[in-house]
Amino acid sequence: MIHLLGIGKTFEDEELNIKILNFLTRTLEPKITTIKESKNLATMTMEALFGKFLAFEHELTQLSYAEEIEKRRK
Repeated sequence: MIHLLGIGKTFEDEELNIKILNFLTRTLEPKITTIKESKNLATMTMEALFGKFLAFEHELTQLSYAEEIEKRRK
């Protein structure tokens, strides 16, 4: 739970996670959809949420690298 003491607002994990997901770019849309459909936003910590995106980014980097190697072979 995050508090914005200056304005007296408290965000539950689920609300905060949804705000973060709505802010992200289109390139992450497949992962955003998967996370939203998993229905565990209320129990997911921000650390876990960011960890999922770091793992996804790593997968995209590896895929891009593999595609580049394949291009060079041709």
